[in-house]
Amino acid sequence: MKADQEIISILKKSEGYYPAYHMNKNHWISVALNGAVEEKQVVYLLKDSYELTK
Repeated sequence: MKADQEIISILKKSEGYYPAYHMNKNHWISVALNGAVEEKQVVYLLKDSYELTK
C-alpha cells in the first residue's frame, strides 16, 4: 500500500508491516493479512493508499 513516508517509518516498527517487495520502499509498505494487523487498520490504509494514487 502507498503511504506517507513518516507513516511508513512508524509502521515498519510494528508487527505485520514490512518494506514493500516490488515497489519503492520509501513510499510503499506491505501489510500482513494473517491477523497481525487489525482489519480496521488495513481498511484505513487501503483508503489512504487509494487517495494517494488516484
